[in-house]
Amino acid sequence: NSVVGKEVQDRPGQKFMDPIPIYIERLDDLLNTDEIEVGVMKIDVQGFECFVIEGMQNILRKTRMIRFEVAQNWLLSFSCSGTKLFDEFHQNNMNVYTSPQMQIQPSYSGKGRVE
Repeated sequence: NSVVGKEVQDRPGQKFMDPIPIYIERLDDLLNTDEIEVGVMKIDVQGFECFVIEGMQNILRKTRMIRFEVAQNWLLSFSCSGTKLFDEFHQNNMNVYTSPQMQIQPSYSGKGRVE
């Protein structure tokens, strides 16, 4: 698992492939946000979630639900955290639901609930 110049091991002895160049573009720049409404979105970007959310602020306001997993070690490798990510959703008036096994919790209280 090597993403955008980072190698973060999921398990001891994990082997990495040689990097390949990738092109990154903001989702807000790719889609006409005047004509879009998103019912469900899945994000699986191995710790790059904060950057993805940053690049989709207009679409985020038109998205009803986002499904993603949070791995703190992956987020930290990109100077992000689960708390920062959850707080971003909260600032956009989205509720955050987590599983009982979740180690990371939103820092805010009030709107939203943690399950």
